[in-house]
Amino acid sequence: MSLSKENISKLCMSGVYRCDPIESGLGKNESREYLYWACNWVFTVRKSGDEYMMVDTYYSSDSKCFILTDENFDKFKFLFDINEVRQVSQKDFYDYNEDDRWFVAMDSGGWQFSKGYYVRKDAMKNKEMLLSRLSEELASLKRRVEDKEREIARIVEVEE
Repeated sequence: MSLSKENISKLCMSGVYRCDPIESGLGKNESREYLYWACNWVFTVRKSGDEYMMVDTYYSSDSKCFILTDENFDKFKFLFDINEVRQVSQKDFYDYNEDDRWFVAMDSGGWQFSKGYYVRKDAMKNKEMLLSRLSEELASLKRRVEDKEREIARIVEVEE
């Protein structure tokens, strides 16, 4: 069970891949409660000797990896080339078109605490999405100002 030259040529050595543990069957030996224990099911490629492995990004160690074979090759879905994206803040992330952005848990922060907001290096913010976000932020700030003004007025009334 090795990896064919055809599949080796399809690999992006600086790629980030995702695998659904249940759909792929690769998580079948894990109980549901431990399926994501120290594992994001997001992988990078590593070559060791003649073998290619998918190494989970949670620790980026061989503790959770799968040796690639022709049989399991298609279970790993290519997301992006890490050299073609840049990391952005969660706030800025939603200013980009969906086709230009990825949320990917790439570290031991897991899915809940990951800093994995990525966009294409050449992606530009979507003007409408940016204006919408800024308008919502402005409306929120105005509500906060109004709340403070009411609070101040209440305090002033009590003193009089």
